This record gives sequence, structure tokens and C-alpha cells, in this order.
Amino acid sequence: MTTTTEKVTPKAAPKPVLQLGDRIFAGSARGAGILILVVLAGVAAFLIVQAMPALVASLVVCLVLLVYGTADGNAFAVLVGATALVPYLVYLLTLGGYLARRRALVESGEGGFRLGAAALPVAGLALLWLVAVVAALTLPEAFRSADYVVIGALALAGIWYVAALRRRLRDGTAGIGSARPDPVEIA
Repeated sequence: MTTTTEKVTPKAAPKPVLQLGDRIFAGSARGAGILILVVLAGVAAFLIVQAMPALVASLVVCLVLLVYGTADGNAFAVLVGATALVPYLVYLLTLGGYLARRRALVESGEGGFRLGAAALPVAGLALLWLVAVVAALTLPEAFRSADYVVIGALALAGIWYVAALRRRLRDGTAGIGSARPDPVEIA
């Protein structure tokens, strides 16, 4: 039995011979990849610049809520109470808006979903249920700080409606009718 201490190095595979077509294809693929990355970086930069006012406004609102929650001493209860209340308020406002325009929607044939004679009893029961849930989430003293946060958010939304959205809805640049019927051409 013989042993050797020499290292055996495996032979490297021979390099393939690159033809002119291989080099042209590799170069064009690399160039196309770089072009796509540059275009996507430009799109990302454009979208970030367009979104900057909304991002700054969101940051300001979040910082105000952070300071309020910290000053209150129970930020977690404020967060939980406000996030539990908001969906039910949205449902309540949606149902109230539907009930306010129900007759006009039925007469115009819009609205899509109909319950027939059961519509008002179902809407009435839903309204009672939502009022009970909102009362249960707002009346206890433990949720008082969360109530103030939700009231502040509703006031902020009302200011935004009066300052910006109402004019855009009237001009037709926002809302359902604001979609462009013609495709946008990219120059």
C-alpha cells in the first residue's frame, strides 16, 4: 500500500471558444439590462418626487400622534381603541350616506344590489347595530384618548375635503368620472 502526499489539482475545464455572435449577444443583453435598470430608476425617482407631499403629510400626522400617545402615557390603548373604532365609523358613515341617497339611487336604477322590501329593515338593523358598537367603543372612560384621536382624524379629513377634494370633485378631476377615456401616450 502506497500513500502520496502530493496534492492533485483537478484540471480546469477548457474555456469555450467565443464566437463573434456570442460576444454580440452578450453585449446587447448586458446593454438592454442596464437600460431597463436606468429606466426603472427614473420611474422610481419620478414617483418618489410625486409622492413627497403625501409622505411629508403622513410623517407629520404620525409624529403628532406619537407625541400625543406619549404625552397621554398609554399609547398602546390609544392605538387599539382608535383602530377598533375607525372601521365602525366608516361603516356608519357609509350607511348614512346610502340612506340619505337611497331613494335617488333606486329611482335612477343605479346601486347594483337590491334587497327589495327588506332593504329598509335591514338598513335600520344595521344602523342600530353600528350605533351600539360605536357607543360601546366611545363611551367608556378607558377609550377617551382614542376618541380624541379619531375626532382629530375626522376633523383633518373634513379640512382636506373642504380645502382640496370638494373643488376637484366639482371640476371632475377626482372621483368616479375622472378616469380618462383615452389612453395616455408616453412620449
